[in-house]
Amino acid sequence: MRRLSFICSVIFLSQAAFSQQDRQAILHFNEAVIEFKAKNFEGAVESFTRAIRVDPDYIKAKYNRAKALIKLGQYAKAAGDLHDCTNTDPSNASYWKYKGFAMMQLKNYPAAINSYNQALKIDRDLSDVRINRAVAFMNEKKYKSAAADFKEVLSSKPSNGQVLYNYAICQGKIKDFDGALTTYKKLVKLGYKAGIASKERAKILINREDYNRAIRDLNTAVHELSTDYEVFYLRGYCHLKMQDLERANADFDQSIALNQNHRPSIQNKAFTSFKLENYQEAIDDFTRVLDIEPEDQVTRLNRGLSLLKLKNYQEAYGDFSQIIETDDQHALAYYNRASAAVGLQKMNEACADMRQAARLGYEEAFNHIRQICGDQ
Repeated sequence: MRRLSFICSVIFLSQAAFSQQDRQAILHFNEAVIEFKAKNFEGAVESFTRAIRVDPDYIKAKYNRAKALIKLGQYAKAAGDLHDCTNTDPSNASYWKYKGFAMMQLKNYPAAINSYNQALKIDRDLSDVRINRAVAFMNEKKYKSAAADFKEVLSSKPSNGQVLYNYAICQGKIKDFDGALTTYKKLVKLGYKAGIASKERAKILINREDYNRAIRDLNTAVHELSTDYEVFYLRGYCHLKMQDLERANADFDQSIALNQNHRPSIQNKAFTSFKLENYQEAIDDFTRVLDIEPEDQVTRLNRGLSLLKLKNYQEAYGDFSQIIETDDQHALAYYNRASAAVGLQKMNEACADMRQAARLGYEEAFNHIRQICGDQ
């Protein structure tokens, strides 16, 4: 969110121009301004309050007290003062601007948007208000409206890194992926959050199955985000898709070293180990995934397959049986349990499972029924 600058000005008194009451209120006001400039915001609030007690309609004092309250993080009280200000003078854009800021801090985003709308009706060139309204839109998941505001700001401030970054996020949310790729590229050239921008570009490219370009972006991201497990996971995923298994394995290892409980990294490392015929490593990693998510039947199936490869038929049989207990229509589990049963010399059970796999439509099972069942 764009921060607000705060300026208070001392009012000079003239004997003829003000009543005694006015003079007393202005003296308190000036004391408050001095306190504010000295960053004694509590003292400023007290002096502005004294001015308002003398003159309850002293809107300038309420406005400046609201600024001091914002500095103290007392946003609800500030919003109360600013509500009085906008009711008294709805044509003052600054009142609406600060009211919007207070509402943002209170996470009342619809009210913030309304206040910013009023400010921009009065002065459409308030770029800081437009930026904050866009952020409020983002918090309300109104990404199209947010993108329009960011685009408007960028027309006059094309090198504003934070605006570019938020604009790219909104483009992605509204599925303008070509636009997002272009905006993230600008961020990289600008050197603003280049690592994050490269990673986000890579995510879009991965969704498009453009793994070569994604890897190039992730190589850039690694230089700035060397402790970000997700960068290594994404690059490992790209290497896996391109069948560069050794590099995939190394990246998944690095991702897991940075986040030991990142399930996708562990799971994909297990798949990679399986393809590399490192079956015991695959079993160890599939087991770690199941420790995190015991109901993951795809992982249980793959662990069973790895156990079969090592001829650990009993444990493999147990994994396939557990899947069937959960889903008695799982053709592949019956087919593979039949293979485990053959290894355990349980030929009747193997035959029954292979026939069930065939009945459930697993075509490969038909090729093995005669071999396993004989004349049964």
